[in-house]
Amino acid sequence: MEITDIENHNEEHINIVEDIEDGADWLESYKNEIDALYIGKLFVSWQEVIVFLDVYCKQRGFGYRKGHLKKNDGNVPTKRTFLCKHAGIYKAKKTATLNETCNKTSCRVNCLWYINISKKAEGVYEVKTFISEH
Repeated sequence: MEITDIENHNEEHINIVEDIEDGADWLESYKNEIDALYIGKLFVSWQEVIVFLDVYCKQRGFGYRKGHLKKNDGNVPTKRTFLCKHAGIYKAKKTATLNETCNKTSCRVNCLWYINISKKAEGVYEVKTFISEH
């Protein structure tokens, strides 16, 4: 990654944070709708999806991680999967001998919670799949 790429990334991140802080009233009104996560729910941007999931998961006491991302020919994200941070099963990639390894536990316990969100049109992002089971 070149220095200009890093500077652009940092500038984009700062702009997103400022937009979120400027939208504090929006977020307060949004908290009333946090209980409503369902197939067909609509969002206006990927940023709104992230803010919603941050609050939704925090209120329920679990974390999420970004999963698969699909982009169109213009390199614009069109579909994204979000998973519980405990989704999946840990696969050891041990290359050292058993005497040199540290046995650590994994947080991956095959949790089923996930959500797929697709971009239907500009400014329209829809929940296509939602499994709420932990």
